[in-house]
Amino acid sequence: MTYLVGLDLGTSSCKLSVYDVGGRRVLGLMGRYRTYFMGGDRVEQDPNEWWGVVKGLLKELARAIGEDLREVRAVCVSGQAPTLVPVDRNGEPLHRALVWSDSRASAEAELLRGVTGAYVLPNNGLARILWFRREVPEVFGKAFKFLNATDWLLYKLTGEFVTDVITATTSLYDYRAMRWSSAYGEVGVDVGLLPRVVEPGTVVSSIREDLAEEVGLPKDLAVVAGTIDAYSAMLGAGAVRPGVLAEVLGSSTCLMLASDKACGGSLIPYSRHVVPTLVAVTAPINNGGVVIEWFARSLGLGVDAFVELAMRASPGADGVITVPYILRERLPLVPPNARGGVHGITYGSSREDLARSVIEGTAYCVRLFVEALVKGGCSVESAVAVGGYSRFRGLVKVYADVTQLTHYRVHDINASALGSAVMASKAVGVYRSFEEACSIMVHYVDVVKPDEGLKEVYDRGFNRFVRFLKLSPE
Repeated sequence: MTYLVGLDLGTSSCKLSVYDVGGRRVLGLMGRYRTYFMGGDRVEQDPNEWWGVVKGLLKELARAIGEDLREVRAVCVSGQAPTLVPVDRNGEPLHRALVWSDSRASAEAELLRGVTGAYVLPNNGLARILWFRREVPEVFGKAFKFLNATDWLLYKLTGEFVTDVITATTSLYDYRAMRWSSAYGEVGVDVGLLPRVVEPGTVVSSIREDLAEEVGLPKDLAVVAGTIDAYSAMLGAGAVRPGVLAEVLGSSTCLMLASDKACGGSLIPYSRHVVPTLVAVTAPINNGGVVIEWFARSLGLGVDAFVELAMRASPGADGVITVPYILRERLPLVPPNARGGVHGITYGSSREDLARSVIEGTAYCVRLFVEALVKGGCSVESAVAVGGYSRFRGLVKVYADVTQLTHYRVHDINASALGSAVMASKAVGVYRSFEEACSIMVHYVDVVKPDEGLKEVYDRGFNRFVRFLKLSPE
């Protein structure tokens, strides 16, 4: 029996999942670490805490697999991005990592927009390097490399400074020309501060011999470069042909459309798909499960009880519309001043109506982007729901009815880890391509079809949602 390991460094925890070559998960482990909210727009994590968790998980893996340890062929690393770590020549962190949600480099991002002519986000790698040069020059002066979180884990596992093509694009890497942007030279930053770039699903090397001995793993264990967790999740959702939309439903929602062309218009970004011949059109939505969690907590309920409560109400929530923007959104498709609100509530409205309107509101957020994708020339044929909230079939049914897209659910909701195992399988030659690996390792266990009879209800609800969204205060 051959085993493949997916290591997923998430925002709040690291998940280690072991799969056989048929995609069956045989072991799942998790460890948590802290996030440091520094005030304002500053959010940090300690890379050494990541490493403590990862080493602990690797030791647990060795103990749990036992006699079958020699059958563990590869570990593939994917995770959060862009999360930047400056390191010295020995790979030691010089500063806590700036997490993807940290936007302290807003001024530098604005500068780079002028240099590149493109919309550069404050969490862009080069913007953050410029922030270090301006605000913490002693760190910038000592830095040997600036790495993303998963790059740093690859270094700790192998001793190699490596990143993957897709992660590199978050630091202005041109994946078509296969080189770093000329903006580095224009702002006086040496590209030698950046790691070597490889394709996702590339064997970096075997695990460090001393580390293998310390944690009890085989010395010939292959360490594979994965990619950003949402892109890895596309593989875990089987979104490897044009027109398939991966809906990653977690605390935030990430829509990842596989396409054979760049599309979606100027307000929706795109990048390389893990499959080199495809494009991934991406729409991150901050206001996903976090909204459900906020309302559930406010009503004194757990998430499961809240979703169950919502399913007791009729579609359309008796006219109650929740505009769920309790967090600022990342893409300019949603006005930056958008605020949350509950509209259409009456004395006769029930808790069930309120709960359902919250779930429908998050589904309207998805529809807003799906309509923009279609208007921008994309083909959206079906959706695959993955991530923690895909475990609720009723919630997925609401999304299917609101978008009028057939939704599929997969056998393993932790799609990023499964996608990492898919990359590992190709890297070590178990399968010849990502498409072949997905056809065998990703299993659709449920088909959720939209109810055409509810189209009018949700068309009306969506139009009201858009109207209320425009009423957000200046």
